[in-house]
Amino acid sequence: MMRLVPALALVLSACSPLPGLDPPPPTGPPAVAAAAPTPASAPAAQAARRPPAAVQAADDAESGEPAPPPPATPAPAPAPAAGAAEDLDSICKQTECRPAHTLKLHLDDGRAVDVPVPSLPYVHRDIVHALPGDDFYVAADERGGRLVNMRYVAPPATPKDALHIRFRQEQIKGGHWMMVAHITSHFSHTLAYHAATQGSPSRPSRRTSVCPLHPGAGVFESWPNAILFLHLKDFRVVDPKSEDGRVCK
Repeated sequence: MMRLVPALALVLSACSPLPGLDPPPPTGPPAVAAAAPTPASAPAAQAARRPPAAVQAADDAESGEPAPPPPATPAPAPAPAAGAAEDLDSICKQTECRPAHTLKLHLDDGRAVDVPVPSLPYVHRDIVHALPGDDFYVAADERGGRLVNMRYVAPPATPKDALHIRFRQEQIKGGHWMMVAHITSHFSHTLAYHAATQGSPSRPSRRTSVCPLHPGAGVFESWPNAILFLHLKDFRVVDPKSEDGRVCK
């Protein structure tokens, strides 16, 4: 599973659940949690007869048995994740978001479903999010051998220091549907990156293999299963003669 920034969970939660992709909510009466058992009178009486700690320690020392360890101190509650306070409206004020729309997705069981998708960012915190039917450009700055400040840009007349990302579902021979991504690099260096696919917002993202991007060239990636999200991140400059610059992984 590829670990994504906490704010992405909020972005994805904006379109969950999705009809046809997420399992329906449970029906019937809600489950009732079992109440904690009330302490019985016998254990209570035993507790009342329990010797003081000092006496217990002396008894343990005499018997040669170690005293029971003191109860562990509870760990402090974790701090809220960075970006948790963000909401989708504020994200779309800071970066370009695709308009809300409905896309058609052919599922693995042969059904075709209309998926209502809210306004979602093309790029957020240097992670590119592609949906079926997308065709867009992402520009970035190169800093310390990594692509940073990644951002959506309008299709340039002469692409430079940008990625052209296309993601679609197409039908192949035999009537089967498959997902296809075509990524073209307009950077002057060879790039490696990480990618993950996600069938729906409620399912975990899964890392997928990718091939390095060479200057002015494109790569095709394909998957036999229906995918709603394709996440791309960690774009970095690599030596074209190195393993990262030659091997798909």
